[in-house]
Amino acid sequence: MKRPYQEETVIEDKSTRTVLITNLENAEQIKPFYKDLPVKEVYTIKENQNILFIIFYDLRNAELFFQRCSTLPFPAVPIYTVSKYEIPRESDKCDEGKNQSTILITNKDNNTLSEEEVS
Repeated sequence: MKRPYQEETVIEDKSTRTVLITNLENAEQIKPFYKDLPVKEVYTIKENQNILFIIFYDLRNAELFFQRCSTLPFPAVPIYTVSKYEIPRESDKCDEGKNQSTILITNKDNNTLSEEEVS
């Protein structure tokens, strides 16, 4: 069931035991939707309380929770993810020495950029 404020997405998620929830006002509002399921860990990013990772012991419980998210009365967005460790920390430098890279995008203000600023 599609909620009225959800946009159409073309992304097909592959189920994992870790579900990332975004667009939360606070972590407590999602708790009733997983409190009866066996959860291994719940992880919130301290600086950004509107992101929550829920790691389930069993893939079936993660899928059940994901289905329950379609009935949420608020616009939270569930996404299957591999690990809470996918988000880089300040101390983790991603560089050529580790043979990895990271793109981190943050919106500081809503001013539109001119073509000169973009190029």
